[in-house]
Amino acid sequence: MKKTLFSILFTCFIDACFAQLNVSYLSASQFCQHLAGPGITIINAVNSGTDPSQLASFSGNSSPSITYAQGVLIATGDAMVAADTSYNYAAGTALGGGGDADLSGACNQQTKDLGAVEFDFISATDTVEFTFMFASEEYNYWVGLKNDVCGARLYNAGGGYANIIYLPSSFTAVCVNNVNNGSVPNVGDPSGGPCTNCQYFHDNTYGTSFKYNGYTDWFTIKMAVTPCDTFHFWLGIADAQDFIYDSAILLPENSFKAAGAPEIAATGYPAGTDTVSLCNGDTAILTATPAAGYNWSNGATTQSVAVTQPGTYYILTCGTKSNQITVENFTGLVTDTSFCTGDTLSVDVSVSNGSYLWQDNTTSPQYTFSATGNYWVQVSNGSCAFTDTFHISTMQVPLASLGNDTTLCNGLTLTLSVDSSYSGYLWSTGATSSSIVINTAGTYTVTVMNGSCTSADTISISPLNCAPFVMLQSSDTGFCEKKCLDFTDLSTNNPVSWQWFFPGADSTFSTGQNPAGICYNSYGSFDVTLIACNSIMCDTLFLPGFINVYQSPAVSVVFSNDTLFASPPGLSYQWFTIGGGMIAGATSAYLAVQDTGNYYVTAVDSNGCPGSSAPFYITGVHDPVSHQEGITVSHDPLGENLVVNAFPAGSAYRLLLYNSAGQLISCREGTQLPPQQLIPLKAGKGVYLAVLLTNSRLFRQLFFLY
Repeated sequence: MKKTLFSILFTCFIDACFAQLNVSYLSASQFCQHLAGPGITIINAVNSGTDPSQLASFSGNSSPSITYAQGVLIATGDAMVAADTSYNYAAGTALGGGGDADLSGACNQQTKDLGAVEFDFISATDTVEFTFMFASEEYNYWVGLKNDVCGARLYNAGGGYANIIYLPSSFTAVCVNNVNNGSVPNVGDPSGGPCTNCQYFHDNTYGTSFKYNGYTDWFTIKMAVTPCDTFHFWLGIADAQDFIYDSAILLPENSFKAAGAPEIAATGYPAGTDTVSLCNGDTAILTATPAAGYNWSNGATTQSVAVTQPGTYYILTCGTKSNQITVENFTGLVTDTSFCTGDTLSVDVSVSNGSYLWQDNTTSPQYTFSATGNYWVQVSNGSCAFTDTFHISTMQVPLASLGNDTTLCNGLTLTLSVDSSYSGYLWSTGATSSSIVINTAGTYTVTVMNGSCTSADTISISPLNCAPFVMLQSSDTGFCEKKCLDFTDLSTNNPVSWQWFFPGADSTFSTGQNPAGICYNSYGSFDVTLIACNSIMCDTLFLPGFINVYQSPAVSVVFSNDTLFASPPGLSYQWFTIGGGMIAGATSAYLAVQDTGNYYVTAVDSNGCPGSSAPFYITGVHDPVSHQEGITVSHDPLGENLVVNAFPAGSAYRLLLYNSAGQLISCREGTQLPPQQLIPLKAGKGVYLAVLLTNSRLFRQLFFLY
């Protein structure tokens, strides 16, 4: 268990300056940010008083002076009472809150309207101190009757605590009845004794800018803690007996601190300097007060560090920071930059102890640019000077234009767009493209960015009930033989009734939105009509010849001269044998048969419809020979004759010529086969088959005329 020791010091200061005291409300976290000093880290701050208005900051001097120009306060009512400049001797705010048992015991009265803050803290050293002052409107008339009181508690690791606010060298609580200069017969009278610890009391009956009728000296409390461990602290003040007259406890800025915590200073600079400006190549020496060890923010571990780089420097102990010194380079005061056309640009080149000279002989650290051009500024802080030259340009403000307000038919979409040449876009929908597609009426805004310049435009889209716009689709539109189809309505603008017409189908009419199973059992081309209606009007879509039912081709085969010929022509073919399957490469309109067997052919027409011939059985095929042993066929250069060369010559022969349809177009025969024959060609381009029969031998050759 941690052991906590306490000692009490006090200081007393009285000045005589006059100024207005300013008061601003604070949250508990903000209150502790103002309160925390060197070597202290505060976490988990909570306002545990009656009302948020009881915590505040103060700044400015008062009349009479309260010594510290800024700090924080906790009041039993509204903290704004502290800034009241009226001569109201009974100011206060009744909040109706409860009190605190320890404070009630300290003042021997029931407490109310408790104002309090509590938090956890970590200290860099074994001693924590804070400074406070007690002030009250109960002075002087209610002395001895209403005993407003303040107090503080420090909790150890086991949850135990000790009350730690007492008058110096005593265990006397700080409250109205324990520190005063007697009561008075009338509200607003100055005190005249008898004295109760009045050496610590200041009568403020005629104070003009600090409200409370009386206040104490500033007392400094010291607490013994374990470095780097977490402690809990509570600070509060309360009214006694009633809610009417307010009291407050005031603490200077950053006065809750670790005693003896390392502090840093810049060598050669006045005490308290928090900003150091470096000339080019200069070095700042930062030195810490003596400590057991040093952990600088830049990683150094020595008592002093030589700094050449800008940044914020401090010593970290147990996670708590010492005071900070900011080092800035005295260079690069203004960079080349731009501002938006029609606007101005303001810059601030302020440095500590600086003097300034701009190109137009103005001497303020702030400068406002309204035109493009080259500029310069010279800045000096007494130890070094720097002249910075820079260029200021303008950037075009982008044009954001969405056009005039418009309407949107329910169920449709609308594209909103702006110029796509700019650097960035942000729509009210969250989109970041130059255009968006909307399907809902409403108000839409786009912000267009060109660098740092922006403009925006808003468009209002009103909803509109429009006539339907009829659209449809079917599961198929062209097919072979007979088929049943499904139709889908794609109409917009919320149609509520439908009339479908399907001439040529088994079911020629439907009122469904999406009719299915519409069967076509006849060949031909058929129209489709859809009429769709909403509450406004109807729309009609007529699609002539939308459905096409094709008949599969009737394929037949003829056999001539050991060749099978398929018809009709103009199709794509594939020949097969029954038992042997597909004949590889046999895709023409005829097939030169080399073996006996069952043959058939499949064909596909231009509509993609397939057909198949009946099987054709072949017997007695001649023994064929290749064209090298038989004939060669070519055409003359004019393409008017076929040139047939026969090998061997001299025997009886028959020479037949067929077209791709299997039709015989030429027949020559004789008893002596000449070595060469010319056959007049009466057909056009195409594929032809030449067949030579001689001495029971068969010779065949395909050729192409083009």
